[in-house]
Amino acid sequence: MKKIVLHIGLPKTATTLIQNTLCAHPDKLADLDIAYLQAGSRDFGDRGHHLQVQGLLGERGKRIRVSTTQDEIEAIWPKTFDELEASPANQIMISSELFSFAVITPADIQKLKELLGNYEVRVVLVLRDVADFVDSVYSQRIKGGFAGSPGDFIAANWGNLHWLQMFNRWAKVFGEDNIRALDFGELKKGNLVDNFVRDAFDVSFDGTLFETETANEALPYYAAQLLKEINASDIPRPIATRFRIQIRDFFIEHGSSGDFRKAKFLDEDTKTMLRHYCKWPRIFSRSNNV
Repeated sequence: MKKIVLHIGLPKTATTLIQNTLCAHPDKLADLDIAYLQAGSRDFGDRGHHLQVQGLLGERGKRIRVSTTQDEIEAIWPKTFDELEASPANQIMISSELFSFAVITPADIQKLKELLGNYEVRVVLVLRDVADFVDSVYSQRIKGGFAGSPGDFIAANWGNLHWLQMFNRWAKVFGEDNIRALDFGELKKGNLVDNFVRDAFDVSFDGTLFETETANEALPYYAAQLLKEINASDIPRPIATRFRIQIRDFFIEHGSSGDFRKAKFLDEDTKTMLRHYCKWPRIFSRSNNV
């Protein structure tokens, strides 16, 4: 039976880097008897399978991207199954961070399990320090036009900021033995994509397999503050959007070469509160799995 490695996030744990890198190197994956699903991987700006999440959620999924057509939503899972059946690989990866933040009800997770019922499934969840996670995702939301405070963001996402509860939601449906939690901090010790592939797929290889570049760099502090002002202003939306894109593109091109202070939004009391609240599941360790 073929195995689906279902990478569900978290957001801001190098998901875009992993998706883009693996999608770009089918030959290297094939040598490991792995494939990265191509269906749906070119419909958004990155190579994630976000369209599959929309298809799973149906009408509710349209909120993820309103430009997605009903035909696209209805067609994505049949296309997915056609590719899964045709693939010669033993392990096939489906990846979208939206699985962890949009697929949150037991009914939705159960529906996904039933969709993948003809395959063995391993769910892979990459976790990071919750305070760093909130800082990073909040910065990303600002780039997208969010005008609220860090407290607003935390309140709106409180139910998704407890890693053990998230792990257990998926474990109750797929079984705890089929959920693998990885530590983002550990993955970064060396080549992150190589480490992810080893841990997610249980494969071994020597040296560096995937040369990578960073993706979705965090905004510098003053750029983030400027975007917050723009998002909260009464500037017409099309103009504000163009301005945000120009600021983002400038720092994508020049941010790494300048001495810019990275944006941090949480005070120490809030960080302590989040870390006290957020419990972790047992983290997978390659050395303990040999």
